[in-house]
Amino acid sequence: MTESDDAVFLKALNKAIERVHSLQASLLDKNREIEEYKTEITSLQNQVIQQQATIRRLEHSLANVPLKLSQHENEVNNNVVGPLTSKGGSSSSQIVGPQNSPQVVLGPSFTASTAATVTTSASLGSTSSSSSSDSLGLVPFFGGKRPRYNKPHSHPAPKATQRRIQYSDVFGSGDEDSSDEGDGGKCRVKGCRRYGKKLTVKQWTNHQKDYHCAVVGVKFRGRHDESTEIVRGEGGLLRCPCMQFSTRLTTSLRRHAKTCFGAALPALAAMQWLDVVREKYPHFAHKKQASYDAVYAFARVFRDLHRLPHHAGRILSVPVGLKPMFMQFIGGALDMHLRIVSGEWGPRVLDDEVSSGSDNDSDSDDSESDDGATMALANIHRGPSPKMNISGFLVDSDDNDEDEGDDDDDAKRDYEMIVRGVMPAYSSLSEKEKVAIREGSRLFLAEQALNLEKQGVIVYHTGNRLEQDNGNTFLVPGHLIGALRGWLFDQLSRCFPLTPLIRP
Repeated sequence: MTESDDAVFLKALNKAIERVHSLQASLLDKNREIEEYKTEITSLQNQVIQQQATIRRLEHSLANVPLKLSQHENEVNNNVVGPLTSKGGSSSSQIVGPQNSPQVVLGPSFTASTAATVTTSASLGSTSSSSSSDSLGLVPFFGGKRPRYNKPHSHPAPKATQRRIQYSDVFGSGDEDSSDEGDGGKCRVKGCRRYGKKLTVKQWTNHQKDYHCAVVGVKFRGRHDESTEIVRGEGGLLRCPCMQFSTRLTTSLRRHAKTCFGAALPALAAMQWLDVVREKYPHFAHKKQASYDAVYAFARVFRDLHRLPHHAGRILSVPVGLKPMFMQFIGGALDMHLRIVSGEWGPRVLDDEVSSGSDNDSDSDDSESDDGATMALANIHRGPSPKMNISGFLVDSDDNDEDEGDDDDDAKRDYEMIVRGVMPAYSSLSEKEKVAIREGSRLFLAEQALNLEKQGVIVYHTGNRLEQDNGNTFLVPGHLIGALRGWLFDQLSRCFPLTPLIRP
């Protein structure tokens, strides 16, 4: 291929590219026009629905005309016919014709012979028998258009039967309906689930309001003082501004608005507690172990203390803003579980180490400096030390020794007495908060006792199981009182930062 051929090819290629660009631009213009047409169509549909609503209101108002006419005729008959027929033998005014024929009211200027030729009903042009003219004119009615009349000054409200006649006249049902609701007509919106079905007045009114009203006013959560109007869109759908909900039913939209803020919500307002832990520990998984149960128990206590919403059968969710506090709250139990799973935590305290006394204190401290809980448990049997680190809590050894010496004293081992010693205002807490603290303490003590048994270093002062009952309190084993006090101080200081606490 020569250079001239290359130039021709490039020129043709450029023209093709320009043509493609022009086609794309025209396509975008067409799409824009289509969207504009769709918007116009939606607007026209809304206008049609509004006009239909206006027509229905006019039909209702027109239906009142025959009702008012009948009321006016009754008033005229009561006000005029009654006085005329009250006096017997009067030749100046009378009612003539057969008993079952239409009645005619005659004025003073008519005679009986003249009135006998009249065979149709009439209504007077005035509501009172004393007219400004000398005679009460007779207005015959031959069917078709009803005569004009002067609106009375006041008239009683229509009765229930009259209202039924009014609704029947609106929808052309013909005869008067003696039921409670009357005939409401049929839905004429194609595609509606009740299209063509015969409805009562109440059903028809509710159906139009729920499925075919053009504009719906709703109040979103947090904005109860203002109402937002939602226009029914294409296909009769009502779309929430959050772009996550649409419906045809008005009541469903209002029900959704009670829990919606009316704007696009953040992608994730809360996370499952397992996902929160996996952000820091990707391999964290559910295991049928007591240590995992302890972590989950701490998560439940966190849920109760912070009053997080929860449902039966659903995994606990933690709000995004509480993730750091949640990780800090379950940190102790989570670290212990991870160490057990990884094999770092094990029966590393031997019987000779425990019984050797204080000769091996320095060596064992150097060799097991990372395993603070194991060393603390060993130090319980070796003798007093300035501080003991039990599961991450600093506890005075003197208090622990005192508790061990008083194992038989139930008052010192009572759970509530221990809590009040750390939190004097414990009695002022709500029952739900007390239950959360009590259950968390039970789980903590059960986990501590289980770990001690696994390591073979537990001292069975009061039995080999955690002593507890089904009441509001229980007895704490003496060798776990110090750990419980430290745990309570740490957890209560996080959950009740403004409440004074006593450090163990």
